[in-house]
Amino acid sequence: CAFIIPAPIRGISPTNSVLKSKFDPHLPSIVVPLTVASADGKSRLTIPAVLDTGASLTLISSQLAMSLGYSLRSRKRQTMFTGSRKETCPIVRISRIEALGVVCHNLEVLCHELPKGSGITALLGLNFLKRFDYCIHSSKGVIAINF
Repeated sequence: CAFIIPAPIRGISPTNSVLKSKFDPHLPSIVVPLTVASADGKSRLTIPAVLDTGASLTLISSQLAMSLGYSLRSRKRQTMFTGSRKETCPIVRISRIEALGVVCHNLEVLCHELPKGSGITALLGLNFLKRFDYCIHSSKGVIAINF
């Protein structure tokens, strides 16, 4: 996965760059906008995603992946343990994904449906988050990302 530092901070030493993103501290989860590109790269869709440091992989709903032109027939699969059962889900490679002001190309994501009524169709997992250092200021509703 290749990450791109946003244009406003290009040319600045990575050890001195901090990018801040805001979230609503009054919600029960940390919800951030996640922009996912279609398989052909011609369109993008921004959806709410829960920042989940307990998820090893980023997850988007299967329905969303298919609507953006990704095939769920991938041979690569991951076993996932939910609260009530074990499931095997497809992994697809997303051409471009953006969250917290950071762009990533060719990120592998797990495709699975999240609980109905949650209003959330994605989880931002550690395979995205481990690419940089971050600090979550829960009471202020700020995520500071260090490059």
